[in-house]
Amino acid sequence: MWALIPMPEEPAPAPTPEPAEPAVLPPPPPPPPEPEVETEAVPATPVPSAQVPEPVAAPAPEPEVVAAPAPAPAPAPAPAPVAEVAPAPAPEPVVVPEPAAAPTPAPAPAPVPEPAPVQDDSGWGATPPPPPPPPPDDEPEPAPVAAPAADPATPLRSAQDDGSVGVAAAAPVPTPAPSDAAGVVPDAADDAAFDDWFDPAPRIGATISAERDEPPTRVRSIVAFAVVGLMVASLVWMAIVLAHMNVLSTKLFGLTVGLDAALIAGLAALMLTSRIAARQTRYVVAIMVAVLLIVTNSIVAMVGQGYNRTINTINQPLSNAIQYDIVGLKTGPTSPSGLSGTLMGWDSTDPNNDAVKAQVTSLVASVTMADMPDWSTALNDMISGQYPSVVLQDAQFQTFSDADPTDFANVVVISTFEVQGAANPGGTFTPPPPPAGSDQPFIVYISGIDTSGAVTNLSRSDVNQLMIVNPKTGKVLLVNTPRDFYVTLANKPNCNLPDKLTHAGVYGIGVSVATMNALYGININYYVRLNFSSLVTVVDALGGIDVNSQWAFTASQGACQGLPACPSFTKGINHLDGAHALAFSRERDNVPGGDRGRGTDQQAVITAILAKATQPSTLLNYSAIVSAISGSIQTSMTPDQISAQIKRQISTGTKWNVQSVSVTGADGSDYTCSYPHQKLYVMIPDQSTVNTAKQDIQNVLNGN
Repeated sequence: MWALIPMPEEPAPAPTPEPAEPAVLPPPPPPPPEPEVETEAVPATPVPSAQVPEPVAAPAPEPEVVAAPAPAPAPAPAPAPVAEVAPAPAPEPVVVPEPAAAPTPAPAPAPVPEPAPVQDDSGWGATPPPPPPPPPDDEPEPAPVAAPAADPATPLRSAQDDGSVGVAAAAPVPTPAPSDAAGVVPDAADDAAFDDWFDPAPRIGATISAERDEPPTRVRSIVAFAVVGLMVASLVWMAIVLAHMNVLSTKLFGLTVGLDAALIAGLAALMLTSRIAARQTRYVVAIMVAVLLIVTNSIVAMVGQGYNRTINTINQPLSNAIQYDIVGLKTGPTSPSGLSGTLMGWDSTDPNNDAVKAQVTSLVASVTMADMPDWSTALNDMISGQYPSVVLQDAQFQTFSDADPTDFANVVVISTFEVQGAANPGGTFTPPPPPAGSDQPFIVYISGIDTSGAVTNLSRSDVNQLMIVNPKTGKVLLVNTPRDFYVTLANKPNCNLPDKLTHAGVYGIGVSVATMNALYGININYYVRLNFSSLVTVVDALGGIDVNSQWAFTASQGACQGLPACPSFTKGINHLDGAHALAFSRERDNVPGGDRGRGTDQQAVITAILAKATQPSTLLNYSAIVSAISGSIQTSMTPDQISAQIKRQISTGTKWNVQSVSVTGADGSDYTCSYPHQKLYVMIPDQSTVNTAKQDIQNVLNGN
């Protein structure tokens, strides 16, 4: 019965896998297969790993690892058999290249075909395919056998040898080579990368060195070339504008352009040669500085162009546009249509009568012109009731308001118009030859007209100041002539009586200049005309001025128009803006001496303007100031002459010594050329003060 029962068979023990033999390249001819593969112990190079087994003995000295395999060694005597070591379930090892020179060559083992490498994404390089599965768990693991002591002349194979063969030194067994998490031994390239991981300094240094040797990228090169081109263009633009402005000396102009060009060259070199490693420092900083330089050059060029445009508006020619008024009594017609079919008085000697009549007939139908010898006669006949209206220049009408305030209060302006007629009907201004250089003395006549709006309009000249300038000595003399000075108007035809100096402005700047030349025996080189609006604009453009008043006073209602309340001024320094400077200059009723005191205050304002205008901070902003006063000032100075004076002031920084004198006279009443039908207030000149002023003028011109 027992024979009928089959007995279970014991499972055969699984065959112990033999360790696969690594291949060595280049492979030698294959020797006959051996039943047992043995290797010789070699002083192996310890390779760091995340898992390092306990060493059997102290490691031997590390041989130098050579990236390329050395030629196959010469045949050597067959090695002596050694005790077999039970293999551990480890994956197939990767061959570590053999040292270039082995102490004792040994025969190469038979090559084993190596599977195709599999790309490893961990950065360790190519790795072989996964190892075969381990034996079943129920099989006991063979006990490790200790390696015998190394014989200096006997080649050995360790339990975890990497496949290299050599002669064992008289030393303990070397430390087994580590393996990675998958049990794969890293190759030589992985060893170097692993070393770099623990000691990154050499790797980082090599990377930076390599990056510094790389040229800039294409985008960076395009940006750099574009920025350099913009820098050069902005420099050329700025240089052209500065040359046209002609306000810098040759030395200062060359220094400015040269420094700009040197900065551009340095930035260009830095941007075009910078490497990737310096992108966040030199390259970016160079781009930022270059952009700032482009913006600065462009601003200077644009401000300079504005200066050139403005300087031409200041040097505008005398206007041919003359404003005329049709005026009548408040008790009569107050519209042009109401004057249809009536008489209208006018000055039959006015050179613009053809243009005037054309304008009148376009406004009033069927009007008949009544010829009168002058505008004042025509105006008086209208007031007496001979006709309901009269046409005359606006400047003449303003003179009438000053001559007869009572009658003026009964007159109303019905309509106004402009005609393009003869400029300066009372005469033209013909200046003497200009000074030979910017350091030569010259005389400027400053005429302040008593109107607002366009500075080209003809009107009375309430401010009459001479400014004598000697650049060599730095002296400036201001000579004030009262507006009511009773003088003969030069270049005024059909005028047999003296007149107030202020009335000269009604006939044009040429009459005013000629009259001042005759009074003081001089030749005025330039004139400057400004009105109420001009003064406010100039003072505000300068940021206000500090005026030294000789007395304390409060402005009257007539002088503080446009202000919410009439201001008061203290004796001494007063910081004034444009509106308050105008009120300070116009007041004559509440200051000592009346019109004489007003002239003194006007000189104080001019002195304050000169002091502020010649400060270094103001000169740096002169283009903005010139732009601000565009259209507010009229002068006969050419742009080149103005630029020459600015250039000289920038170069020399002259500290000007400003002195003031004023002529005076006796109060009186007399008939005038402009209004011969009624006596007006006049100031009879004190010739001794005039002579003193003449001498002072010559002293400054002569450099005394």
